[in-house]
Amino acid sequence: MKKLFTVLALALMTVMMAVTVAGCGNSAPTKEDFDALKNRVEELEEQNKNLNVFRTDKKTYSETETMTIYFRDTAVYKIKLRFDTFSGVPFQSGGGPHMNAYLYLTGLCSDINTVEIIGGTFLESDEGVYLLSSTYTSSVIKKDIETQVGASYTETSNEYKSISRLDFVICVPGTHVELARFKNVSFEL
Repeated sequence: MKKLFTVLALALMTVMMAVTVAGCGNSAPTKEDFDALKNRVEELEEQNKNLNVFRTDKKTYSETETMTIYFRDTAVYKIKLRFDTFSGVPFQSGGGPHMNAYLYLTGLCSDINTVEIIGGTFLESDEGVYLLSSTYTSSVIKKDIETQVGASYTETSNEYKSISRLDFVICVPGTHVELARFKNVSFEL
């Protein structure tokens, strides 16, 4: 959105300059005109920030970090990748185009259904996208209790390929719109 507002401000400035050059304006834009436009862009950005109700502390996480998802200023849940698996990695092949995920989830404000937390998540590799096909273990994540959760993701192209990179993408709840991601996570084929 910031880029959109910046482009809008630049477009307005360009129009002002064009009018002046064409002789239709009384004078060239002043520093005050530019400052007024800059202040207006900052106001619009601040208003837009309040519209983004779900957020994380940053957009990209390493695989060993814990991601906290907020609704406005309230921490709602945490996601952490599990390395205490048989293979020692949080993602491993489930055979063919399937990838199994091993996570720790914690509800921070109430009990939450597992699908509400990871229902829109997906895996992204350099060769394709894996969408959530099922979850197993606990269906309800209890408040303030770190719970082990397993999930299965299926490649959308239905062509099993060898992958060299894998990102775990967390989405705005109820959508497939990216909120943040665990970048370059460990996996085993």
